[in-house]
Amino acid sequence: MTRQPRLYFFCLSAFMIGFIIASLIQFYSGRDFKRNFEMANSVGVKSSQHLQRGVNTNHVALKNGSGIQAESVSPKSKTNTNTNTALKKDFQEVRVLCWVMTSPSTLMSRAVHVRNTWGRRCNVTLFMSTESNASFPSISLPVKEGYDFIWGKTREAFRYIYQHHLNDADWFLKADDDTYVIVDNLRYFLSDKSNSEPVFYGHNFKLNSIEYMSGGAGYVLSKEALKRFVSVMDDREVCTVNVKKRSEDFEMGRCLKNVGVIAGDSRDNLNRTRFFPFQLELLLNKGSLPKDMWYWKYVIYKPTEGEECCSDYLISIHYVDPKAMHYLEFLVYNLRAGVQLAG
Repeated sequence: MTRQPRLYFFCLSAFMIGFIIASLIQFYSGRDFKRNFEMANSVGVKSSQHLQRGVNTNHVALKNGSGIQAESVSPKSKTNTNTNTALKKDFQEVRVLCWVMTSPSTLMSRAVHVRNTWGRRCNVTLFMSTESNASFPSISLPVKEGYDFIWGKTREAFRYIYQHHLNDADWFLKADDDTYVIVDNLRYFLSDKSNSEPVFYGHNFKLNSIEYMSGGAGYVLSKEALKRFVSVMDDREVCTVNVKKRSEDFEMGRCLKNVGVIAGDSRDNLNRTRFFPFQLELLLNKGSLPKDMWYWKYVIYKPTEGEECCSDYLISIHYVDPKAMHYLEFLVYNLRAGVQLAG
């Protein structure tokens, strides 16, 4: 072999060896950066009851007769062990039953997206309809279908829960099939409260002397509140027994007031709302809710418009379409903000 080909072969070999070494350095340094980035983003819970919004609880949904029972499992996301332990602890100690108001026509177009997103994080999830669907599953309630009968559906749903699931949870959340709920934030909010107190929480409205919670934003009853409601729901002197009523949330508030259940204040320590009855952008964008709108007439705690509208521990949003359910699920449980690494 002549000198020139040998020189060419030597240069080519040196280049390839250098390229391989450089690639290995880039690979391992990149892997270390990724590991450090994930570690920096998975800083754990400061205390066992301080739930971070970015933690994926990832409960497995299991069919349990007429409802869905959630079983806590190890999260898939690489989060701090203390955080995961705290979430499991709260899952077991702050037991929440979620019942979702749906219908035969919206079961597979809306309720299925609740089932596949936030519904997995409740201890028990029930879908209340007027037709049963064993494979979903949904529960058939003895009431006519339609918006005119949502008070009747609400009454029968709570009756069913009282008869079949009273001891499966400590708090009982009602939500619509177009409501998105951050269940971990609900547990955090309820973690220092007693379910033996007669109280319910949501987005507070008031009509005349009746304080009630927005039905669309969802509301949660303590076990004691549920017991009191069911014990008098058929008493005409205490509750409206006419099932053909649209104002389910108002009728619930009136009935609960008559049995001494307190309408609690769910705002955070900065007086920001946690349950919201509209799409979130309507409060984030100032002026989106006209001042002559009915909302401002009935809301008790008027929220600030703009970025300070809502709590960092927001619990619910209403009027969420199916695609947005999954969009919110990703933002809440998977998205991580970048951090500046030391050194």
